[in-house]
Amino acid sequence: MCAFLPLSLIPTYVQTRLGVLSKSESEHRALQAGQKCARDAAAVDPVHERQSCGSKNRRPLKTIYWKGLDANPICKILFGMAGFISIDMADNGNGNPNEYNRSSFKQMLNETRKAIDEDSTSSSCPRDS
Repeated sequence: MCAFLPLSLIPTYVQTRLGVLSKSESEHRALQAGQKCARDAAAVDPVHERQSCGSKNRRPLKTIYWKGLDANPICKILFGMAGFISIDMADNGNGNPNEYNRSSFKQMLNETRKAIDEDSTSSSCPRDS
């Protein structure tokens, strides 16, 4: 998946840079590419655990995720191209109260409001330590 995801995102990136795709279309296609890579990886590794939201909602999805996941370059590429919303918080382990960076939290709120105004649905990725 580490090699195939960036390669599968190239056509979407080029079309976006050329102005062929709108921001919404670009984010949708990037998310589809990521989902396809995950499905293909799961088919190769049947033990791989897959999680699904199970939603039949057709509105664009904006996922809120822990900015620390950007340390993985593959996640950073996918999350950025899919229009995910990051939030910076302390890595304080499981079961402890979350400690958010205030400026990052305000930015996340503004981006979430903008997504809601654009008729998007938001969700969050759990942070595993």
